[in-house]
Amino acid sequence: MTRHQPTVVDVDLADVMFLDCYGIGVLVAVRDAAEKNQCRIWISNLQPMIAEILDVVGVLGLFTAPARLAEPVPRRGGAMVRNGRGSHV
Repeated sequence: MTRHQPTVVDVDLADVMFLDCYGIGVLVAVRDAAEKNQCRIWISNLQPMIAEILDVVGVLGLFTAPARLAEPVPRRGGAMVRNGRGSHV
């Protein structure tokens, strides 16, 4: 991060279905390192359960952009499913 000096890093969590305390710690550590380098960390395409976990532990608000949930897409048979890539599952 210090070599390239980005102003924003978007962490796409579309494929993340499980997040434990270690993963949360990594996200917070990356955010802290970014902040020291005047960089913002955004989280995008959160699965609803991951958004809830981050909210419950109180770290969802640490990220500078509003977290975006994965967009629901139609599944065969008419049911909706969330998928950050916009493809059918």
